[in-house]
Amino acid sequence: MTEKEMHSYRLTSMVEPSDKMLDAIMSGVAVMARQSTENARKELVRRFDALKREIKVYQESLRKHA
Repeated sequence: MTEKEMHSYRLTSMVEPSDKMLDAIMSGVAVMARQSTENARKELVRRFDALKREIKVYQESLRKHA
């Protein structure tokens, strides 16, 4: 199945997808889901790292004023 054929099919269509077409659609969804999960993981790590840096700065400022 070509990419054009896959993108032209809509699950709301009155025509049932073939097994090959359904497999291609599900494979595409799986790839997108893995990428989305990886992007979310990277963002979470980025935010945790930023928060750790802020905590260190705050702790250092407390020590200086103690």
